[in-house]
Amino acid sequence: MSEKRQKSKKWHNHELKIEKALVAYFESKNYIVRTHSCIDMFDVVCSKVDNKDHVNEIIGIEIKSSKDRLTKLKKQLPQYIHIFDKIFIAMESQNCNLSLPFFIGIIKYDQNTINFERDAIRVSGSLFPSRVVTASALQRTIGLSEGIKSRHNELSIFLEGLENLRRKIIYNSIFFNNSLPLSAEERTLVDFIIDKNVIELRESKIFKYDFGKVIINQKEIQEKEGSNVK
Repeated sequence: MSEKRQKSKKWHNHELKIEKALVAYFESKNYIVRTHSCIDMFDVVCSKVDNKDHVNEIIGIEIKSSKDRLTKLKKQLPQYIHIFDKIFIAMESQNCNLSLPFFIGIIKYDQNTINFERDAIRVSGSLFPSRVVTASALQRTIGLSEGIKSRHNELSIFLEGLENLRRKIIYNSIFFNNSLPLSAEERTLVDFIIDKNVIELRESKIFKYDFGKVIINQKEIQEKEGSNVK
């Protein structure tokens, strides 16, 4: 074996022990875990799904062993930020003197034990409202326009539905061997997005009103599911 391949093997063995500890920890917390996903772009991905096939969160973890060069993080972090709800850097104790954005969590690995030195702050929706317009920002904007004040509830539930749909598409792309079906509400949103004949929310008939509460209408899609929609 060449010297270069021997060094590469030692480096991967260093990462592997951290990876095994992370997988064991998150699986014990009822997370679904996948390693080396998206052509080895992401080291460890963890997700929690409720009993209604709703993806509650997707966590991305980048492993940095004592043999790693931390300069690579500058290129890697933007990929994580655009995809995951929470981001952690898992590293060995001697690598913890690193300046990271405040929303990124730090996991220490030491002698087959992992400790959360700093928790991650949820990225989606809260830190980057340009990706999902928050309800408070929406209320302020609508407050300036008398004509669409009554549409606040519909727009809020629509944006929340889009974020849930985005998260499930990401989940299915990463956990493709354990993919989840789209719910009736999510399929209704997909139909609205791809229907070029509908240009306004109020024309789409995607909303249902139940004692003043706005929800995504699922009657139409349930009728389809009785036929051949999968």
